[in-house]
Amino acid sequence: MATSGRKAILPKPYKGRTSRLTEEMKISIHKRLEEKSDSTLEDLIIDLNLPIKKTRLSDWLTQAGYTHKKKLYVLSNHKGRT
Repeated sequence: MATSGRKAILPKPYKGRTSRLTEEMKISIHKRLEEKSDSTLEDLIIDLNLPIKKTRLSDWLTQAGYTHKKKLYVLSNHKGRT
């Protein structure tokens, strides 16, 4: 059955899994990267006792606007390539 009107064009709500990273964990990751931008994913997971795998942390850092360049995590300037 086809839906018409406004409901037909609205995006469906996302029903995926909730993040294991709490807001406190996200803040501690940001602070750690400000203090020590050459931290590895493994360092972050072990030192901050994060309950996620390296690939998920990498995905989250990308979504948060971080780029990985020459062993440093830096916030992207969103003006093109970094």
